[in-house]
Amino acid sequence: MRCLAAASTDARSLTELERSVHLAIASGATPFEVISGTPAVSHGVRISFATGNDPRTVAARLGVADHPWGAPAWIGLRALPAGRLEVKPYHRAADAHEMPRLPPGLPEGLRPVMASRVDDRVELYLELAPACAWTTFVAEVSALFTPAALPAFSPHPRPAERAFGLSLRWHGEALRAVSLFARGAALPDDHELRERWSLGMDAAELRAYELALAAVRSLGARAPGRRWHAMLAWTWEREAGWRRAVSLRLPWAPRTEEDTPHAAP
Repeated sequence: MRCLAAASTDARSLTELERSVHLAIASGATPFEVISGTPAVSHGVRISFATGNDPRTVAARLGVADHPWGAPAWIGLRALPAGRLEVKPYHRAADAHEMPRLPPGLPEGLRPVMASRVDDRVELYLELAPACAWTTFVAEVSALFTPAALPAFSPHPRPAERAFGLSLRWHGEALRAVSLFARGAALPDDHELRERWSLGMDAAELRAYELALAAVRSLGARAPGRRWHAMLAWTWEREAGWRRAVSLRLPWAPRTEEDTPHAAP
């Protein structure tokens, strides 16, 4: 938490985040990732939890017990500016209902895996099963964020099965944000990824990213053959344009948690 606090621009938010982290763990939840995003000021610090064997208790302690989809599988805690804390529940897609209609023309092979609903904001996370080129994947979904110029996808994801993902976020009936994900075999090793991901960051963004990575690495050794960087996400928002985030896996994160798209803001 000290590294995350040093990366934050709002001590009030970090105080509330630390209180909620202790509450979540005491309730039986297990943290499995830290999300570091840019711009750092607006993205804030985020930690994701698996709700474990007693998700109802965890949800109740964190104030999301009365969700219309029931108890969530995951909960994200996000420290926002001005001392605010966002508690975001994530549910298995099979548990979600009354979802908005998917836009036409999405790539074949996408399957829904997770969903989130907070007030009138609904988000659906989809995984692409077959391998394809990243440029092909982006081109097939580009109508969702046209005419926005594409970001520099760095590092450029490589083709791999179950390595790409997509999320769609609606506010009411209006589609307001789209995220593209790459993970696992689509990504280079930690050293190369760190160098390429940090390109173009200003000093504050680079400091926030490096401190978040230091916080994760301070918790223990990673398992052989596994990366600290679990997933990259590029998000287009109708009002704000493009931003990006990286999921940093905690040493004990089970593979079922680290390999599912959920790193969007």
